[in-house]
Amino acid sequence: MSTICQPLLDDPADLFTQLYDALDDDLFRTEEAQGWLTSERVQEIAAIVEEQLIAQGTLNGEEVEESIEFAADSEERIFAHLLGLDRAFSYVNPLTATYDPAALLPLSSRYVLTGQFNTENTTGALLPRVAFPGREILDVETRADAFVSVVRVPQDVWERTDHSKIRNDADFGRRDRERGIAVACIPFLADPNELTWQVERRGGRPRFRIAPKRGDQTRDRVGRLVRALDDLGANVVVVPELCLSAELLETWQQVLAESLPLPGSVLRWIFVGTGSVALEEPPRNRGVLLDRSGDILLSQDKLYAFTITTEQLRDWRLTELLGEETAVESLARGDRITVAESGIGRLVILICEDLSRVSDLSNPLVAHGVSLALAPVFSKPTLEHHWEHSHAKVYAQAAGTQVVISNSLVVARLMGEEHAGTSLAHSPDGHEVGRSENEETISMFRLSAWRHPQVMGGLRIEPADVDPEEPERSSREFGTRFVDP
Repeated sequence: MSTICQPLLDDPADLFTQLYDALDDDLFRTEEAQGWLTSERVQEIAAIVEEQLIAQGTLNGEEVEESIEFAADSEERIFAHLLGLDRAFSYVNPLTATYDPAALLPLSSRYVLTGQFNTENTTGALLPRVAFPGREILDVETRADAFVSVVRVPQDVWERTDHSKIRNDADFGRRDRERGIAVACIPFLADPNELTWQVERRGGRPRFRIAPKRGDQTRDRVGRLVRALDDLGANVVVVPELCLSAELLETWQQVLAESLPLPGSVLRWIFVGTGSVALEEPPRNRGVLLDRSGDILLSQDKLYAFTITTEQLRDWRLTELLGEETAVESLARGDRITVAESGIGRLVILICEDLSRVSDLSNPLVAHGVSLALAPVFSKPTLEHHWEHSHAKVYAQAAGTQVVISNSLVVARLMGEEHAGTSLAHSPDGHEVGRSENEETISMFRLSAWRHPQVMGGLRIEPADVDPEEPERSSREFGTRFVDP
């Protein structure tokens, strides 16, 4: 039996969280609850709630409580009010909102300022929904399945997660989304000699470190790539794991700050890879996202150390560099995943091993409704249906997350492969692999403009358009573009 433990609040977002928490997921195991979505009575109440919110921006909490308390069908009435609230929230969901949110403007402004809809009067968070599970939903199995405009993040999950919001001046807007977001992946490194390889024994076991060397060749590559990406029309760039150092971070920031964007450039986010960017012992493997001016927008420390087995050392031809004994990554582990609100959805960074820790990270990512994951890796050539892809599929099915994976060519070169898979994009409805010939090959994936669906479902992909009349552009390898069905 559902209960409301405290007086209902007038604020629509706070009211939703209270009513939502008063319902039990077990209710949706019954045929009665499955019929609520098509019930005329439910639809009538929801329509009244929606219209009142659009006109007035609020509901009277006491009146709602009385309506529910004295009804024989209180759960159904709670659901009906939630449905009306959810429909009204579509006016302030940044990916579906009209240009005029009417009386709900204060709610829209609150999200811009705080990154959530609800206030401190309620626990956890109420967030705009920006992704839908890839699995087909025929029956509503949980509360989360029933509402299409918002997601409810429980207090315990919210407290275990860090939260960020991309600065407005560096973010994407409605027009960017409608044009589609072009994500470029670059191997950046191919020659194993551009890296340092170390093995040390600590805590009774071998621990390995891999990092870029200091060198003009690697630094010069940054300038060439920034110019190419400006010219290519990329919005977002993803560089792989272990392609960053303190020196290279400074180089990226300096090149971006000192180079004016080319006319027509739409380059906005540059994920410059991961590595040790601070003097710490043991080092942190930190991923850094920059804006076009070189300022840091977001950073994420790798959460889980990678263990490379004897079999992998031999398979990847790393025995001369790291020995033959199973070794653990020398790493000061991060302890929290950061979820960032942005104009193209809800973003996380999953660094290599973190992508594979589905049992540890799927709960917070699904609860937040994460729509985009950037996944830099250091691994053997990227192939469809192998480890990176298998884990990307899980997030796509459970939350609707689109995952973009970027790998270097270093292991491919050690294994004797010249033209190898270095990137992969997966959406709930499809995937594509990008292949590279050298460290500066650019593979492009185009994320679709997200639209509010009438039914649950994901996105599909189809080949990217490459104009054969533009050889300077078509000579670069493209992956796919994500488009709406």
